[in-house]
Amino acid sequence: MLTMPTPEKSPTPPTTASAWIEQWSHLVEQSGAVLDVASGNGRHARYFALRGHPVRRWIAMKPPW
Repeated sequence: MLTMPTPEKSPTPPTTASAWIEQWSHLVEQSGAVLDVASGNGRHARYFALRGHPVRRWIAMKPPW
């Protein structure tokens, strides 16, 4: 299960999920795993985690070179 930082400790607190996620999230099976790619501040990961889905986040970063 995903553990999210508390809003006061998060540099950019998650906001509500996008309208697209809210519209199509019903297609994810109940308790189905979710992969949030390029998850940014984690708003979509949080949305699914709060609904009981196991969530993995992947944050894309620029290479150091």
